[in-house]
Amino acid sequence: SLYPEQIVDFLALCGDSSDNIPGVRGIGEKTATTLLSEYGDLDNIYNNLDKIKSSWKTKLEEGKDSAYLSQQLAQLKYVENLDEAELPINGDIKRLLEELELKSILNRLFKEDIKTITFNKVANHLIIFPFADKFYTTDGKNIAILKEVDNIKPKYIFNLKELYKITKKFYEQTIDLEIVCWLADPDFGAINLTDKDEPESIAQKIVSKKDYALNVMEQYNMWQLYWEMEHKIIKILAEMETIGIKLDPIKLKESDLKIKSLIDKEKQYIEHIIGEEINLNSPKQLSKIIFEKLKMKPFKKNKTGYSTDEESLRNMIPLNIQYEDLLKAILRHREYSKLVSTYTSKLSEYINPSTGRIHTVFKQTGTATGRLSSQNPNLQNIPQKGDLGAEIRGSFVSEDGYSFVSFDYSQIELRILAEISGDENLKNAFINDLDIHNLTAMSILGIKEDEITKDIRRIAKAVNFGIVYGLSPYGLSRDVGISVGEAKKFIDKYFETYPKVKEYMNNIVINAQKNGHVETLFGRKRFVKDLNSSNSILRQRNERIAINSPIQGTASDIIKMAMIKCYDYLNNNNIDGKMILQIHDELVFEINDK
Repeated sequence: SLYPEQIVDFLALCGDSSDNIPGVRGIGEKTATTLLSEYGDLDNIYNNLDKIKSSWKTKLEEGKDSAYLSQQLAQLKYVENLDEAELPINGDIKRLLEELELKSILNRLFKEDIKTITFNKVANHLIIFPFADKFYTTDGKNIAILKEVDNIKPKYIFNLKELYKITKKFYEQTIDLEIVCWLADPDFGAINLTDKDEPESIAQKIVSKKDYALNVMEQYNMWQLYWEMEHKIIKILAEMETIGIKLDPIKLKESDLKIKSLIDKEKQYIEHIIGEEINLNSPKQLSKIIFEKLKMKPFKKNKTGYSTDEESLRNMIPLNIQYEDLLKAILRHREYSKLVSTYTSKLSEYINPSTGRIHTVFKQTGTATGRLSSQNPNLQNIPQKGDLGAEIRGSFVSEDGYSFVSFDYSQIELRILAEISGDENLKNAFINDLDIHNLTAMSILGIKEDEITKDIRRIAKAVNFGIVYGLSPYGLSRDVGISVGEAKKFIDKYFETYPKVKEYMNNIVINAQKNGHVETLFGRKRFVKDLNSSNSILRQRNERIAINSPIQGTASDIIKMAMIKCYDYLNNNNIDGKMILQIHDELVFEINDK
């Protein structure tokens, strides 16, 4: 069962066709109920995707925009006087219907539709967009197949990256409406296409958002951000996708067999301890063994009983110290199984037979903060830590005579927090190259450096990074396995140590309430709504967005500027090497050894 305050998030996940709430494709009522019983709310579900089984995780990742849009749609707003109500999108009913894609009502009220015709001549001011290996053009009312792209100078293109990859011609002065619509409304403005879309519906989506997006870009002075950063990144990403990265399938298969042998070994050990065979992928079977047969003390409860998710099992170790080895073996079995299902058994499927390389797709409009995402496959979440992470990464190889070279930013978001907040203690820690996690541990616990244990450092690290995301005492207690009271003391002590960080967090929320948006140091805007909502869950979520977006967004801007400078440096100096991957704060190059 769910609590009343969870119903909105329930609808955000499974949708409601009667109210045109899309939800997340593939997530039904039963799954939505299970997820909310386990994680509480929508934000917590997305903050714990790595703990959710892969089939649900994939659907949730692909449907994230739809989930948060659905959450907004499911919110009821009560007004006594419609004439005085603040309607979305500046009271523009037509624009609102377009935004919600209520096409039948839109056409009935405004008699508009886009039809396919044949243009005698393609005018340069038309919008060009790709579909099924062809390019189409639209004037806002009609569409036609574009037979030739070499002799035109279009003002607008949707998905310039795809056009450049096909034609090898980059339109320096052309506005990419895919990017602009997203910049103008990074949470809900991105134009997401589906398998059901046809040229007419694609054109309709683009045209419905075009004028609004262009006006926002002008009103909020975001054209410099577009031309100096996002437009240049389009070309760089297109070339990175075309180059790809080489994967050695033999090495990957060796890793696959090695990890599978570890899975078998852990399973045998677990079954030896519990005295019977078990399907470790069945939460029901596992729960029966550890709670009924072995009588372990649980950590938390969900709808179906005591939880056996990763967080619960880790936190059960100190509660059941006599079963420490068993619980750790179960956790290792899960970790190894995930490596196989996500990486070692899958990555080879993405190798292009003609190039022998994997060509991921970098999505420029995939996040609201400006971070790039990667798909088909996601090469930004390849494990980095531990021997097995190195094993999998070792399957990616450079061409003969070339080597991989990577550079990354150290603790970039904490450094940005120090700069934006102006906190002297935090700034001095970085200026003097101190260990920021040890420093925080000593400050919040009042201990000396030689007294810091692994667990204490883990808590300090969670506080340092969590503050950037608007960490709550409950969130810290959940993440590191301490009481909410202890977590609150740690956070309060953190703010005593870094007082201007607290001041920044308070001020950024106040300014967002006043201005309706927050922005990065490079002028990227994120429009924050519902900061005055009576719904505490919705209000707190938007407060976290207001606190985090300028920091994470600035980090994204900095790495993009680094990409542009590195790209120019390689080309201007005729260096035999290419940038092939961006992994958030890391850039990977394939460079000639000579």
